[in-house]
Amino acid sequence: MTSAENMEKRLEELERDYADLMERVRDLELQVGQLTERNLHGSCSTCSLQ
Repeated sequence: MTSAENMEKRLEELERDYADLMERVRDLELQVGQLTERNLHGSCSTCSLQ
């Protein structure tokens, strides 16, 4: 394999890794949103956001 082919293959791997990470970030953002919403609507007496 030439170095150009190696670089292309590595780039594809990085793009896949990046896509996976972005998917995980979206999942985490959803979870954080749900937790925040629950805290805001919950009966948390010590919550400074109420």
